[in-house]
Amino acid sequence: MTETLFPETRLQPIHSREGSSTKAIAVIPGKSNSVHIRDIPLQDIKVELIGLDGTDREINEGLYGEAPKGEDFLVIGHESLGIVERVGHKVNSLKRGDMVVCTVRRPDGCINCQAGEFDLCLDGNYMERGIRGYHDLLAEYYSEEERFLVNVPEVLGVLLEPASVAEKAILTAFAVQERMRWEPKTAMVTGKGGFRAYNSHATENKRL
Repeated sequence: MTETLFPETRLQPIHSREGSSTKAIAVIPGKSNSVHIRDIPLQDIKVELIGLDGTDREINEGLYGEAPKGEDFLVIGHESLGIVERVGHKVNSLKRGDMVVCTVRRPDGCINCQAGEFDLCLDGNYMERGIRGYHDLLAEYYSEEERFLVNVPEVLGVLLEPASVAEKAILTAFAVQERMRWEPKTAMVTGKGGFRAYNSHATENKRL
């Protein structure tokens, strides 16, 4: 429905088809209860489902949040499931109709960010969709670079975020123990709800 998914490796501004717009829900950062509906340029990925959490509530309360440079509003909603409607000619891993989840953090120039470990940023100059300096996904459509989109099966969908948290926790535990011989046979899973279920499933996949 719009022009392209950004194929470049650097962060790009919002891209749109001239004269077309879509609805989005935004706030005025720092202003309590400023949530409102506004028009933004029409983009490439159709939003199917959105998850709202405490982060979005606190941003609307004015506790934190930062608008993109040169703008006074911030589109919120950083957990989303979307369907690709159009891609650029340099996009290799996605096609029209693919179901995607967009990652939140955008890297700065530190060595960890450049290695793809955005959550371990050393310099703190990163941006985050819907939180810090970059619009988010609570809209009818959005655009993003190919490298920040995760192609997911329909069965996983918006459950990707809690599943990824569980998977990363287990991978990190195993990575830390690589300094010695470690062949665990059992695991204790704590917590409740979805995270406990995902952790249990992930540990089963490790044959624990």
